[in-house]
Amino acid sequence: MSVDYALWDTLKEIVVTYPRLDNQPVSGLSNRYLVLTIVREEKPEIPEGWSIRETRQVNLETLIWNHGWELIEPPPPPAPQPNYFAFYQELLSSATYQKVMTMPATTDLVRSLVVFVSNIQDALSGRVNETYMQNAIWSLLGQAMLTDEEIAEISGLMDTHNLSLVYSLEPS
Repeated sequence: MSVDYALWDTLKEIVVTYPRLDNQPVSGLSNRYLVLTIVREEKPEIPEGWSIRETRQVNLETLIWNHGWELIEPPPPPAPQPNYFAFYQELLSSATYQKVMTMPATTDLVRSLVVFVSNIQDALSGRVNETYMQNAIWSLLGQAMLTDEEIAEISGLMDTHNLSLVYSLEPS
């Protein structure tokens, strides 16, 4: 048998256990206590991925101690992040990168490659500087003189590995 009542201690402002298990009135109850009726809500169905928490709420105007439920929506999935490692792995084996590596080594091209590779290495080590990386991309593209097809290949790699969420191939 469940107890349908509880007491509210008006001095301590807490719920205390009802002293009778048979739900009968308590004789000689101090004025310090208010009798609360316990209302138990039915546990709802829990949608997949959600969680549930039991709630207890006292309403002193209605003298009800509500035992309810709160459905908790799962947090949204984390936003996609650039995958520098996968991007760099695929870039190294791409036809466009192989073409760049066979271009005549001008000082500006070599400098742009070194800055780009240095920024990729920093990103792989967890030290991403988005401004420097963006400038390195633009500098390298400015020196390499790629065709539309080669730009499309790099753009596809950036899309696949979420770099296009942060970087662009053309200055805006």
